[in-house]
Amino acid sequence: MKIFFYEVSEKQKIIERQLRTRKILTNNDMDSTSNCQFSSRPQSSGFFERAKIKFGLTHFLTAGLLLLLFFVSGQTAYSQGLGDPIFVEDFGTINDGETQHVFNDTRTGTNGRGVYFKFNSLNYITSMDFYTPQRWNTSPFPYQNQYRSSAPSIPGGVSYSTSPAGANNNVQNGNWGPVFANINANQGTGRGGYSITNDSRGYYQPYFAVGPDHTSGDYSGYMLLIDAHSSTTLYFDRLIEGLCAGTKFRFSVWIKDMNGQGDAKPRVNFKILNGSNNNLIAIKPTTDGDVSPAGTWKQLFIDFQMPAGVSSVRLQIENIVGTQYGNDLAIDDISFAPLGPPAELVGLDAVCVGEDPVLKARITNNDPQFTYATNYFQLQYREADSPDNWINIGSPLSNLGTSTDFVTFPNPYTIANSPLDPLTGYEFRVVVAGDPQTLENEFCRVVSPKFINVYRHEVALEAESEEICSGSSTTISAAVSNGIGTPTYTYVWEKEVGGNWEVIPNENSSTLNTGALSESTTYRAKALVNNCPGSGYSDPITVTAVACTATIEKEITNLVSVPIVTLPGQTIDYRVTVSNPNSVDLTGVVVTDLLPDGTVGVLVQTQGNDDDGILSQNETWVYTTSYVATNFDLQNVQSLVNTATVDSNETEPISDAASIGVLPSVDCENENSSYGFQCNAQDITVSEFYLGDPNTGVELESCVAGSTQSAGIWTVFGGANQGGNNERYSLLVKYQLFVNDVFVEDVILELFGSTNIPRGVPIKLTDYSWTCGDKIEFKDFFMSWSANQNNWQESGPRCIKCFTGFVVNAPLVANFESDYQCGSNQVAFTNKTTGGDNSSYEFTWTFGDNLGTSTASNPSYTFPGPGTFNVKLEVTDGEETTSITKQVTIDEAVTVSGSSNSEVCFGANDGTVSITPDGGDGSYSYSWTGPNSFTSNDQNLIGLSPGTYEVKVTDSKGCFTIEEYVVGAGEQVGLPNTTDKEYCKSDEDFYYIVSPTSANYEIVYYSTEVSIDGTTTPLTVDGNVVGEYSVWVSQRNTTTGCEGARKEVEISIKDLPVLVVQNPGPVCGPADIDLEDAISEGTSQNAVITYYKLDGQTPILLGDSEVSTSGTYIIRATIGECYVEEEVEVVISECAIAITKTVAPTTADDCVEAGDELTYTFVVRNTGTVTLGNVSVSELSFSGTGTAPAITFVAAESDNTEGTLAPGEEATYTATYVVTAQDVEAGVITNQARAAGQFGQNTPVTDDSGE
Repeated sequence: MKIFFYEVSEKQKIIERQLRTRKILTNNDMDSTSNCQFSSRPQSSGFFERAKIKFGLTHFLTAGLLLLLFFVSGQTAYSQGLGDPIFVEDFGTINDGETQHVFNDTRTGTNGRGVYFKFNSLNYITSMDFYTPQRWNTSPFPYQNQYRSSAPSIPGGVSYSTSPAGANNNVQNGNWGPVFANINANQGTGRGGYSITNDSRGYYQPYFAVGPDHTSGDYSGYMLLIDAHSSTTLYFDRLIEGLCAGTKFRFSVWIKDMNGQGDAKPRVNFKILNGSNNNLIAIKPTTDGDVSPAGTWKQLFIDFQMPAGVSSVRLQIENIVGTQYGNDLAIDDISFAPLGPPAELVGLDAVCVGEDPVLKARITNNDPQFTYATNYFQLQYREADSPDNWINIGSPLSNLGTSTDFVTFPNPYTIANSPLDPLTGYEFRVVVAGDPQTLENEFCRVVSPKFINVYRHEVALEAESEEICSGSSTTISAAVSNGIGTPTYTYVWEKEVGGNWEVIPNENSSTLNTGALSESTTYRAKALVNNCPGSGYSDPITVTAVACTATIEKEITNLVSVPIVTLPGQTIDYRVTVSNPNSVDLTGVVVTDLLPDGTVGVLVQTQGNDDDGILSQNETWVYTTSYVATNFDLQNVQSLVNTATVDSNETEPISDAASIGVLPSVDCENENSSYGFQCNAQDITVSEFYLGDPNTGVELESCVAGSTQSAGIWTVFGGANQGGNNERYSLLVKYQLFVNDVFVEDVILELFGSTNIPRGVPIKLTDYSWTCGDKIEFKDFFMSWSANQNNWQESGPRCIKCFTGFVVNAPLVANFESDYQCGSNQVAFTNKTTGGDNSSYEFTWTFGDNLGTSTASNPSYTFPGPGTFNVKLEVTDGEETTSITKQVTIDEAVTVSGSSNSEVCFGANDGTVSITPDGGDGSYSYSWTGPNSFTSNDQNLIGLSPGTYEVKVTDSKGCFTIEEYVVGAGEQVGLPNTTDKEYCKSDEDFYYIVSPTSANYEIVYYSTEVSIDGTTTPLTVDGNVVGEYSVWVSQRNTTTGCEGARKEVEISIKDLPVLVVQNPGPVCGPADIDLEDAISEGTSQNAVITYYKLDGQTPILLGDSEVSTSGTYIIRATIGECYVEEEVEVVISECAIAITKTVAPTTADDCVEAGDELTYTFVVRNTGTVTLGNVSVSELSFSGTGTAPAITFVAAESDNTEGTLAPGEEATYTATYVVTAQDVEAGVITNQARAAGQFGQNTPVTDDSGE
């Protein structure tokens, strides 16, 4: 046993202090359930790099061998495994719930820190007095009388309190620090004293150095503070239980010299006794150097061996200072931690799903003072970042205690009945012990951790647009989550072609440009790192290619009531509306307008913004433009056509046209050309037309607008009086008839023929059925007449006259129209009064029941709200007055309410939208648009795919509202977690490795990708049949029934290698047997062969194939992950034979003469453990000159025949010889015999006798 004491640097102290908590030390090598593991980290820095100092050895005869070490200056570094302390005493922390006193010291230099004392003493310190500020004047002694005649006062600036509430708080003045009891100063008798405090400052005795406890270093913890007395020897005696029997331990303590005045330094014996019999195990007396300089915490160690069968020790601290002056010390952080050989667990840092992490373990220091006889290695695991306990996996492996060779664990993910999820990373560790039973003893083993990551990263795809126009492209991005670190991934992109996945060549980045698509295409991707695909392919993403189109509408916004151009200079106003009904944006959008004269019109945008040429989905742009009709237009075309066109990158050009008719104007010159010339005589004139009674010509009276009357259109022709040369004939009249500004027809009248045209009297041009209030207008009025009595069609000189037009005079009829903006209470009124003298109209409007009035021609009025109101218009032209009353109805605004239902399952296209309209006039029409060019005029929709649906609800007045409803995609059940597995041929059935991604899902198994019927019963593969097997699996929501896509999962059953062995023949030892020779023909040529020694039930891996001891050995043949084992028996026997020779006579006094007969007796004994055959005795040498003696077999003990000897059996042989004279003359006869035997077929055994 060796005992080591050494110091630790301040840096190491800080690290250790950071790692320590009360009672238990923690570090990265700890087991959360263990107080006693050993570090296996490389011993190169930080907490695990300690300078060790070896010392000379002094022997003590106690219960065992005791080695006492002292500090020396030389240092030699070494390393071993140090486990978590099983026992730690740090004396607690302030405010830990135990009763305490505190002096709240606010004096200068104290930083306001309080000085805390524990109230309760320690039951294992009985030889010293326990001091708290409260005990100054209590029994057994009036302490103040032992030290001072009166109690010292509490200094100014110091207040006193006790916690917890209710504890004794009666201290006013007195000692507030430990002071020894000097009972008889002359005799040097007395008692030491101690306190448990957080700060050594402020005590009554001024020689105590100021400073905090060691554990915290910041005054938040307690320490043991001692004022020792020379008459006190044993002042600390504590039983420490729960240690590991037969295990090496390290005792550690922190000590500090508290005397700052140069008095005697504290010296103590640290003694470790057997807890069962108090026999000394180890002792350490300190020196002045161990505690120098004063006021500095120093750490001391003792390494010792626990006796077998003993699990407790007694720690004693003895004072060995001979004076009561000085000897003031503090003690903190007493601990016992086990020692063992450092171990390491190595393997791959990260693996693919199911890949072997190649975990190997070994001890790294085979110094015999720390090693076991045999190393047993147990692999354990727990989930990453989990506080759960460690769990054994697999069986222990072992090797010799001094071996630093690795033992290799089988793949923990694939061993039989492995509980590990192949998709999950785990933290592994190896525990090492000297016996299989102590592997489970958390206090007596070495621990080494290793974290193994599994590349289980997942790939998610996102497209810039999942719906594009045919012929366009988009970019798909792959994002990796749950990755390990920041590696560089290589991507594999695939697209679905004809139901199969095809790799897209030369695409290995995280983005993919689809190129121009003419049809919908589905993609997926996986990301490789170190050739590992993680969780495999992403969920598929489909890019839908649709036939895109834009809509364009060209309309005329004026000349609505008279949709015809009648005069040059008329302006035609146009509106162009362009919309994008697609679910994708249109780019490069250009809108052009071609005017009727072939020039490009200037479009003024009034809605939207076309600066970037992007027309977003469901966006609308509105433009205006205009055109002024020319004389050319009115004389040469029948209609004016304006065409607008929209084009984009995604669509073909689309156009829409608006046209308006042209009524040609009368050209008097052209008309006259048919008649030869124009006369200048203006002898027929006309100035007005009027509506009159069809029979009498009396002007019509006022009537109710809208009523019908029979009338005639009358006029009075003027001109020269009749008679003589003033007679005129064959009046031809042409005009365009307009009613209410609307063209009705071209009219040609042939009047009077050869009859003289009457003048100055009412003449009826034509009968007419007049609707009261209609405005009748003649435009482009032309008339022609002749001075001759020729008919209207005869050529010849005719007089003509042209007029722009006439409004036929009619009775005054009040009328109006109303228009209100939807959703508003404001109504615009338009005067439609006709007849009378329109230059003198005066208007009086009355709204509702005297709600308001107006005299404007076309007023607007805001009514108080929806409802039906009477509106009266009274009109006068200075001669007559008329009025009309109409009802105006203001409706509530059109509204719509509704709801949408998403798909139940993704791709089912069973979404619905239901709406209920309200407001307006109650008569509604519906116009729906939606994704993929969806349109409908139904009120409610069913069978919808996911997307946004817009409805325009319009009443019969044109009032409308627009609402959107979103139909969500149904539950998209993703692919289950699967792992393709390889198994070795065996008698068990293997399940496909499939797990759902949610607790709500169940797995459905299908025999093929397109099978109709599936099963939820897990499918298995017969492990006895070698081959490749697969099924298709999906997962289904057990609540909704929604099922995801299918995924193939595979199982491969690998054949086992062939191993043919035969037991080696028995041999005599010592001998080396090469187990390789036990392998026979027929064994798989490519198998890897390993050899094990069977120790009880535990196989121990051998370094090579040669063995030198008898026993059962295992030969393993491995191909890939599959192996077979066969046992072979090695018999190495002890083969030995011994021969003894006697001769008669045998005494020195016997003399022989020539002719005497000598009898030689040979006893041959089998001293080995196996039967020998072919046993014989022969002469090696004989000095006699006579006939050589013949050796003959006499008998054997077990009546064996000659030549066979069982173990331990003897056989006797004899020979005789007659002495010759030459022999007598020579004076001596010598001979030497050899006993020989044979073991087996060819192993000889011999022994030679003496001469």
